[in-house]
Amino acid sequence: MNIEELYRTYFDIVYRYIRSVSRDGALAEEVTQETFFKALKKADQFRDDCDVRVWLCQIAKNTLYDHLKKQKKQLPGEEQPETAESHGGEIFEEKLAQRSQAMEIHKVLHGLSEPYKEVFSLRTFGEL
Repeated sequence: MNIEELYRTYFDIVYRYIRSVSRDGALAEEVTQETFFKALKKADQFRDDCDVRVWLCQIAKNTLYDHLKKQKKQLPGEEQPETAESHGGEIFEEKLAQRSQAMEIHKVLHGLSEPYKEVFSLRTFGEL
């Protein structure tokens, strides 16, 4: 499959994933285009044991976070601990507990065998 076919086939999936994470259509389009540019450069690193959609969404996610770091922005709904602490200790403790739970969930998901991990990623992030 050449890059043009790859782009036509998977653009919508990657775009919807990034838009759902960033909640910004213009940013999602920019990140999606950059994702395909990076995929072209990293095509030799693609392993056949991974679904192309998962690979592209991973590149897209990393590209989004790189973009946000450069802009010193955050995703909607994310809050720095200092800001949460200024709203009261209870909110800070609740956010800390949520992050701890998220880390535990991440560990469990990371331990899943490949077909289950891929299905979860596609279902959750690729909206498939």
